[in-house]
Amino acid sequence: MDSNGRRATTSRPNLIGIRPDAARRCEIAFTSFLVTFAGSYFAGFMTRGFALIAENPRTDVWVMDPAVSSVEPTTNLPSSALDRVRGVEGVATAVPLVVGTADVRFPNGRFQSFQVIGVDDATLAGLPRLVPMR
Repeated sequence: MDSNGRRATTSRPNLIGIRPDAARRCEIAFTSFLVTFAGSYFAGFMTRGFALIAENPRTDVWVMDPAVSSVEPTTNLPSSALDRVRGVEGVATAVPLVVGTADVRFPNGRFQSFQVIGVDDATLAGLPRLVPMR
């Protein structure tokens, strides 16, 4: 009880005309949605980070520069490293995969960056799976 003899309450005032229990359910549902959305967004973001490597089933071993900590920055090995890999006993074939970025300017003046993937033209090893347009 407060000093005027009224019962004290800790609930918020009903400003939008929704019963407090219904408002609480809406809050819980919205919070659950946000947590689920954030988790799925994070999982998708992390999965797309290594998709070029993960979605390439024909490749048994990837050889990268020791300084690479992620597949996103483009650090390509020199051709001498490719020759060293080809010289390892048991390696049947080794082909380069070059990843780079390009900035493109559209006719409306807007710029956008794109990832450019260069694969071996003889074997097409490293080519991402192509999905037909609908």
